[in-house]
Amino acid sequence: MLTIARLFISLFTAQVGEMRSHAGRKLAYAGILAFFGLLVLVFGLAAATTALTAVVGLLYAFLIMAGAALLCGAIVIVLMKAADRKHRRLAEERDEMRGRLKQLAMMTALGGATGGKTGFGKMLGLGIVGLATLAAVRSARRGERD
Repeated sequence: MLTIARLFISLFTAQVGEMRSHAGRKLAYAGILAFFGLLVLVFGLAAATTALTAVVGLLYAFLIMAGAALLCGAIVIVLMKAADRKHRRLAEERDEMRGRLKQLAMMTALGGATGGKTGFGKMLGLGIVGLATLAAVRSARRGERD
């Protein structure tokens, strides 16, 4: 039994080491690609500015490039706010569902706390748990439709 445990630990350790080295390689390649992407961006902007300079002049070319950068920044801000709004809405729904699940768990524990006796109290507890479950499921389905 102990040799099987050692074998599994050894296998797990080897897999973790392989995953770590793979992640390190991917990180290094991503850094190199980001560097070359930045170079492409810089030289592309320089070429676009030079081409605009030939058409409209140096000052106007710089103004056009600055305006384009400002417009791109504004678009990114709008997209970030939309994503943040969606994230907050989903977090609120998730918190509401967690609260309902906690309430259901407490009601289930309360229903089971009456012991093995059958009677009005146990039936009432099971009925309340059932109704709360139906309400939570119905609310979750309504949230999916919205």
